[in-house]
Amino acid sequence: MSRHDAVDFCKKLTEMEKKAGRVPQGMAYQLPTEAQWEYACRAGTITVYSWGNSIISTNASFGRKGSERTTPGGKYPANPWGFHDMNGNVYEWCADWYG
Repeated sequence: MSRHDAVDFCKKLTEMEKKAGRVPQGMAYQLPTEAQWEYACRAGTITVYSWGNSIISTNASFGRKGSERTTPGGKYPANPWGFHDMNGNVYEWCADWYG
């Protein structure tokens, strides 16, 4: 999925949910900013990753030593806020970028 596809999905989801009356006026589904994603990913921790300062294959699918293919959502433990797979596996599309 490209970033453009993800943005289009958010727009279509917003339209569909507004028609169903499930999205308050002035609200919309959208990609998170990089800062929002980082905040959700770290889940209130102060370490590099929500589980600590180093990444290992039991925490996330990553790089050449991780899985050679994407993995199903929820395969790895959730962070302290209950979010799964915030690190590794696939690209995390954001509304902006840190640069």
